[in-house]
Amino acid sequence: MSSRQILNGWIGAVLCVLACGEPVEMQTQYVDLVTSSERASRYETQGPKMASCADENRYGWLMKPAGQVTGPVDFGVDPRIVISGCLSEGEDARAREAAGQLEVVAESLDGRTVSLRIEVGESDGWWRREIDVAALAGRPGRVRLRARIPGGTHLLIKDLYVSHKRPVPARSAEPRQVMLISLDTLRADAIAALGASYPTPALDRLVADSQVWTSHYTAAAMTKPAHASLLTGQHLWLHGSLHNKSSIRPQLETVAERFGAKGFRTAAMVSRVLWLNQDFGFARGFDEYRTVKWSLSQMIRGVSNWTSEHRGDPFFYFFHTYEAHSDVKRLPYEAPGVTTETVQERFSVENYGCRHGKCASYYLKSLNYGADPMPGEAEILRFLYARSVTHVDDELGRLFDHLRRLGIYDDMMIVVTSDHGESLLENDYVMHGQYWEESVRVPMIVKWPGGRFAGQRVEAPSSGIDVAPTLLKTYGLDVDDLPGSFLPERRAGEPVYIATGWTPEHGWSAVIADDLKWVEENGLWGYKEHFFDLAEDAGRESGANHPEEVARLKRLLADRVEIDNQALRSFDRATPAPEIPYTEEEIEHLRALGYMR
Repeated sequence: MSSRQILNGWIGAVLCVLACGEPVEMQTQYVDLVTSSERASRYETQGPKMASCADENRYGWLMKPAGQVTGPVDFGVDPRIVISGCLSEGEDARAREAAGQLEVVAESLDGRTVSLRIEVGESDGWWRREIDVAALAGRPGRVRLRARIPGGTHLLIKDLYVSHKRPVPARSAEPRQVMLISLDTLRADAIAALGASYPTPALDRLVADSQVWTSHYTAAAMTKPAHASLLTGQHLWLHGSLHNKSSIRPQLETVAERFGAKGFRTAAMVSRVLWLNQDFGFARGFDEYRTVKWSLSQMIRGVSNWTSEHRGDPFFYFFHTYEAHSDVKRLPYEAPGVTTETVQERFSVENYGCRHGKCASYYLKSLNYGADPMPGEAEILRFLYARSVTHVDDELGRLFDHLRRLGIYDDMMIVVTSDHGESLLENDYVMHGQYWEESVRVPMIVKWPGGRFAGQRVEAPSSGIDVAPTLLKTYGLDVDDLPGSFLPERRAGEPVYIATGWTPEHGWSAVIADDLKWVEENGLWGYKEHFFDLAEDAGRESGANHPEEVARLKRLLADRVEIDNQALRSFDRATPAPEIPYTEEEIEHLRALGYMR
């Protein structure tokens, strides 16, 4: 549908209100000129791309000294332009002292104009301006940004968008709307309502509206296999999407395919990380599957637009953010306003985040391979991780508030979980991928339609394998072929299985039952076994004291693997899961994140 058709549609709706007296609901939507490249008609910039300014990494436009960007906009009701950015310091003293100037011009096709000049300097850091362009309401036009900045500097424009109110479709008489949110790298205790010592008001409010499983385990401790389990309802042994080049086996039906077959619209917005690339099978069944490099705030605006446009439709929406994951630039974990100076002021540590030229995730990786942590290192890591999580919480609050204003929050099913946790020097380890509790336990929050079970806490262990059958069965879809449980029917003592594989030869498998955990590890250093009594001491092995329990758990794990192997043998081997080769750039990125040597 063209912008002219959209504009005529909402003008007609407004005229109907005036002439017919029929109510038309209006909600805030966004025209994002940084992320919607198809809307920008002229780029005299370097980007959009990831870039660094004021010790932070953001996705946006790098403006040239005389750069200009122009993009078309159909201004709705109560339009406002929001622009934010940062001017880097120059290469010499004169450049550092000079200021840059921006001119933002909004103009309608009939000649009306609103403009603003903005003076920015390096000392301003990250700045934000909001411009009222109500004079252009209801008119098609464009927004033009011109930059005049000193040579030797660069201006990073993080945000340039128009917010305005537009008509939204009427609500369905029988709403069937599902949102699955994966907050990558979120520990089980990362939310204040579930044990964190820092504020997470948006997620706390969701917890109050939801049923929560307090002993929930990922199906794998790595991003790719864990999400393959979330979106197929199958264990790694069957879906085959290891932590390497392998894809989800094509014989398996995804959650999106199942919902789509029942008339649901299906869409996803996913942080552009290699593991969730559509080439690995993650896009199967989605009408729209977008992998983006955007900031979390940019992603939230995109999700808000989509839900507004599909307010009247049954839908399944999958949203994934990588924001809490360790970064690849300077600090191990990043959040707006947190810099090396922040760490120095709080912990009296200069230039934190790098050692021998290795920074961020590289730095964390060095701690796992022999580098000694500095005094107070765990406290610094917990602080940075907490600030990253609170940033995620702040942005999620904007999404949840949007869904409430849209009138669909109460009747929606919203599931918030994670693919894995994060070790912060517990057991002398950082990052994830291991079988320690801090790496495999994640939140499991289910906001049921109509507020059912709100405020309930369930202590019985549950699994990421249970997510798919819970989503599907809630809306009457068949789940008899899935190994997981519909969460309200999960029995106490029912085993939980976890499998994490780097290659078919190297990885580990675990079973948890009755507060006992058994792990079988095929690592680079040979085969190992581990037994933990979680009620006694989750971090200390104690298998020698429980030979009968060890034998029972070994049988449980062996039986589960054999069930999946039997299913695998029935697959048509003529259509194997393809392996996707990595580019050199992707390999280097994986090394930076600590996933490859």
